Amino acid sequence: MTISSSPETDTPIAEPTPHAGDWHAMRVVATMRGLTFLGDITAATAVELSLQSRGYGGFTIASVLLAATLPPVLLGPISGRVVDRFGKTSVLMTTALFQLVLSAAMLFTSDRFVWTAIIAGLGAGVAFSHPVFGSLPGTLMRSDQQAKAASLSQMSAMAGMLCAPALGALLFGQFGVVAAFGVNTASFAVVVLGAVLLREPVGRASGQRSKTTATSTDLSAEPGRRYRILSDRGLVAVLSANGVLMLGASTINVYIVFLVRDTLGGSATSYGIVGSAWMAGLIPGALLVGRVKASPERLLLASFALVGLGILGAGMSPTVWVLLPFYFIGGLGNGAGATATHVYLNTSVPEEFRGRAFAALGMVSNSGPAFGMLVGGALLSVVTPRTGFLVAAVLVLGTLAVVSSPLLRTAGGSTTRHQQQMSA
Repeated sequence: MTISSSPETDTPIAEPTPHAGDWHAMRVVATMRGLTFLGDITAATAVELSLQSRGYGGFTIASVLLAATLPPVLLGPISGRVVDRFGKTSVLMTTALFQLVLSAAMLFTSDRFVWTAIIAGLGAGVAFSHPVFGSLPGTLMRSDQQAKAASLSQMSAMAGMLCAPALGALLFGQFGVVAAFGVNTASFAVVVLGAVLLREPVGRASGQRSKTTATSTDLSAEPGRRYRILSDRGLVAVLSANGVLMLGASTINVYIVFLVRDTLGGSATSYGIVGSAWMAGLIPGALLVGRVKASPERLLLASFALVGLGILGAGMSPTVWVLLPFYFIGGLGNGAGATATHVYLNTSVPEEFRGRAFAALGMVSNSGPAFGMLVGGALLSVVTPRTGFLVAAVLVLGTLAVVSSPLLRTAGGSTTRHQQQMSA
């Protein structure tokens, strides 16, 4: 296959057509996305428990999990272009078939090196499926429906993330790794079927857009309107802020057990409750984005502020019970921020570049947590857990101050484009 090396230089912004939107297809997308998270994390949990029970240490377990994280980071520049050039459903179906075969192969081996290689292959599949799942709402739904569509998709994904660790542990305890790997394999089979079901609605939505391609090109092919991803200051600001937010949230994951147990004198049960408080805020945060009438730029800034204030308040809390509501606020902002980011990318980035935009987001999403854990571990050797929380809060809130100006400048442009789409 031949992929153009610099399409950004010639492609004008193509505004999406205000078609009716297909909520049935959107629900299929959300279901598939939730099942992929459920299957992947269920299998990962079983792998961790299996390796630990066989006497392997933290380094071995970390290396296996790292094998799933690196491919989306390394393949991001390629996968985004593939998604933009070829049909989304075709890429999704091919990727899911590839992952289905790999996941099924895990049922027939217990060798950790083979598991590591297979998990790396599954991670490579995520590099391609993530941009598809992220950009499909922009194809299927109108601009004014993007907030509710992203909310639906994110709630499904977060529900899968929340249920998977418990499901993986339960299945491993009762049946070993086979049942967990079976769940993962079944999830990919559902994605293959879903991709088949989506071919017609995705093709129909794309066809409706193509009827007004000439008009959209005429409207956008003005001097200075030709789109380049790296010169989109709003997009760069959003991706940078997401990276810093994930870095900060990951560093406090290292500190929190020491803050609760050592600094605040909490019990093991208290530590578990605190961790659940952050998780409890994720789904309401995603739901909030679908209900609040505001531009995605302002939603992003508000959500990042909530994360920063939640981390700051948690670091200054005198007791575990004072810390709890701040952790919930942080989770609320985390869920809202992830959802608002999807809305922003699907309403502000031209459709023919969204695969690359979501691939870049995937690179940030996978590299940020890993780097945050390393930074958190290093800082913990020289600062107290409370100080570590305060450093993370300053980092998040400081980044918020830096990106506020470019995001607020793009907010007006997004509103104008939205009004033009709805009056077309």
